[in-house]
Amino acid sequence: MSAGFNDAAWPNAAAYPYSGLITAQIGPSVRVREDLELDAKTVTVYDGVSEQIEGVQHGVIHVISQKPGGDGQVILEKGQTAIFDMGQNFAGWARIQFLAGQADTIVKLRYAEMLNDNKGLISRGNDGPEGSIYTKSLRTAQASDYYIANASLRPQTYHPSHTFHGFRYVEVTASADITIDSVSGMVVTSVQRDAGLIETSNKDVNQLYSNIRWGQYSNYISVPTDCPQRDERQGWGADTQVFSIAGMYNAESKAFLTKWMQDMRDSQLQNGAYTDVAPYSGWAKEKLTRTGGKEDFGWTDAGVIVPYNIYKMSGDKTIIEENYASMKDFMDRFMANTDKLGGKHGYGDWLGFETNYTDKDVTTLHAISYFAWDALMMAEMAEAIGETADAEKYKGVYEEEKALYIEKNVNDDGSLRRAEQATCLFALKCNLLPNEASFEKVRGQLLDNIERNGDRLQTGFLGTAVIMQTLTEIGCSDVAYKLLLQHDMPSWLYSVDQGATTIWERWNSYTKQNGFGPVDMNSFNHYAYGVVAEWMYSYMAGMMYDKENAGWKHFTLAPHPNQALTFVNGSYDSPYGRITSSWKYENNAFIYQTVVPANTSATIKVPVEAGK
Repeated sequence: MSAGFNDAAWPNAAAYPYSGLITAQIGPSVRVREDLELDAKTVTVYDGVSEQIEGVQHGVIHVISQKPGGDGQVILEKGQTAIFDMGQNFAGWARIQFLAGQADTIVKLRYAEMLNDNKGLISRGNDGPEGSIYTKSLRTAQASDYYIANASLRPQTYHPSHTFHGFRYVEVTASADITIDSVSGMVVTSVQRDAGLIETSNKDVNQLYSNIRWGQYSNYISVPTDCPQRDERQGWGADTQVFSIAGMYNAESKAFLTKWMQDMRDSQLQNGAYTDVAPYSGWAKEKLTRTGGKEDFGWTDAGVIVPYNIYKMSGDKTIIEENYASMKDFMDRFMANTDKLGGKHGYGDWLGFETNYTDKDVTTLHAISYFAWDALMMAEMAEAIGETADAEKYKGVYEEEKALYIEKNVNDDGSLRRAEQATCLFALKCNLLPNEASFEKVRGQLLDNIERNGDRLQTGFLGTAVIMQTLTEIGCSDVAYKLLLQHDMPSWLYSVDQGATTIWERWNSYTKQNGFGPVDMNSFNHYAYGVVAEWMYSYMAGMMYDKENAGWKHFTLAPHPNQALTFVNGSYDSPYGRITSSWKYENNAFIYQTVVPANTSATIKVPVEAGK
């Protein structure tokens, strides 16, 4: 609008009735983390393709130049392509600084997590020549930015600000010659401040920990998304609940998850169920309505698990009070009307390797386990806020679910009829067994299963969330360490060996041997399997919130060392100050050091036989 414009003919603004509740912002803002900004590690310029074989391979890019990212300007001619490798998968955008030879030059940026490999062999899932960006896993997402130069021979800087991408690689092309001064990666996240740190003597474990942290940066953006790159970015309940404690160890996440619980309450269905995805609108509503899913166990249970975990990690009962009526609605209307079978069974132990992870008999047992677990958490939360009658009611629900589980899956000798890893884990974790003899039987079944599978886990999103903690609680931390340090697939370090810089959706999303996994669902930046960080903090380093009273006013320091690692350093910024817990082996002796913040106390449990 120009100065002096006459708006006399404009009508007055129309009043619009609004019945919603207007509140102050809940949770942290999304912002650029300047301390995490990335410089390009390498830049490759290419023109054309060679070694193409129709129907067999896409060929290999013809490289004109390749050099370190900070090694001077990049001359990009029309028809050429530059690929900047940021060295790290993350969420955000690229900032490009360049000089255009002429005004109105169109500069196009495309984003990708991976590069095509091995001569672009189609049998390996490649969608282009070796060295070019791989975008098939983005599905319908275009992941592209365009900028039109506003002048010639003048330095210009561009980055988007109303979108974000998940990527490691930035492809740059232009409609005319340009000179690129730099391309840098700007990290966008709701993680305002890191709270914890883990460091070990094993470089691969340290890379795994880094991958977990970057996965959280990338997926804690306004809502806890499952992935930041493809046409999805949804707040899936299972991903959120399994990672919630690890997320609170890593960063100040209480406000972020509290806000997401508002989304869960807003999305709660008329039958009392929480939806698998929150916020429940747009893509999520269309997809879940079409596929018949809305209230699957492990996903819908997040409405109870997340408030419980926030309470345990903070000691703040407000989170219970804010969600109590909603959680009661879930338990007393939806769950109470499922014939004791819990949520729907569509997803199962998602992407697990053992049997069919949606096997009806096994998913029924998992759903009963979750129902029992929900009841235990509800009883504890009810007790915490003085709702003693409800506490007794939910203890009764737990006993009913336990009895049903025993009826369906426990043999006369105490062993389990179905003894997949996840089934054993939930039976042990939730104490769904009739006696100590049965506990020992199932403990043995679990250990036999792990050994039979070459000391490898076979679990998916749900089973992986509890495997390390449960093994340690039943006195098998040595087995947990075998899983942690395993390099064969499936394992955490397998993806590290394949070059991962974030946590992947699948244990084998990409392999050097076989190439890319199923294109319809293959994210290279998920965070659910990053739940192992919870075990790293609370059991490996040994920093555990007070199980009896919640929070960190009093806490436990009980490291579980293993001589497969020579040292572990852990720290966590609790609500009362920084806790440190570090151990090492020196001359075959176990040495432990810790710092307990002022005005707090800790129960310290040192393993007396650790040095032998």
